[in-house]
Amino acid sequence: STEERVAWTWCLFFAFLVPEIGTLVRSGRICIFKSCRKSSFSDFLVVWVFESMHIIGLALLVFVVLPELDVVKGAMLTNCMAFVPAVFGMLSRHQKESRRYLKTLMDLIAIGCQATGFFIWPMVEINNGNTSAWTIPISIFLISAGWWENYVDRRSPLTPMRSLGKIKDRLKKTRYFVYSFISMWKMVLFFSCMLLFLHLNGSPIGPLFSRFRDGFGSHKYNVTRVLDQSPNSFIPDIAGLEKLEEIIQLDSWNHVHIHVLLIQIFSAY
Repeated sequence: STEERVAWTWCLFFAFLVPEIGTLVRSGRICIFKSCRKSSFSDFLVVWVFESMHIIGLALLVFVVLPELDVVKGAMLTNCMAFVPAVFGMLSRHQKESRRYLKTLMDLIAIGCQATGFFIWPMVEINNGNTSAWTIPISIFLISAGWWENYVDRRSPLTPMRSLGKIKDRLKKTRYFVYSFISMWKMVLFFSCMLLFLHLNGSPIGPLFSRFRDGFGSHKYNVTRVLDQSPNSFIPDIAGLEKLEEIIQLDSWNHVHIHVLLIQIFSAY
């Protein structure tokens, strides 16, 4: 129902919002009451680009990709979201590293496994009639860009990796200054992407605001009852004796969405 969609959409947004607010408060407190070093514009720009890619991919996954997949496929898809870290980790291997060639070989295997999300999943979903399957590799690639910092090294033989490694080292002193602005940008960007992707996906935006209170209150929701039509099941051949599909309306529990949201927030914390 519309109320259910409104409530769960806002819960997804609030679940994203809470840790970003925590980052903003901590970064602002450090910058105001303690000392923090300002970053250069180039360092800030690099972080802004990677974080923006991550947020756009995350919104694309949540509001476009996952609604078209079942729970099992959605959980399996999350195993393919480390493509950029796998590539950066391989390119950052340096000569002083022990067993460098063995690690590089394992990196290539990891990249191959991660790349399955770019080819196999879209092909499977296109065969199943999923018209938005082309967004799967885009969301996977963009999301994986968010963890670039953990997989770069200034000792890499490649200049781009060395530059990113130096930025990573400088962020140890400028992180609070950078994320006092980046955290606000991430909240605005995620909210904007949420509205944009819902609109492009054919979901009306107006009810998100006009039916906000109805979504978190008691309301009716639809449950579709489908009769088992497997070869081993018994389906009566008498017309009108049994419906193959039936939609049942049930009353929702008050505040169940808030309870699930709080469980998610505290579990993530």
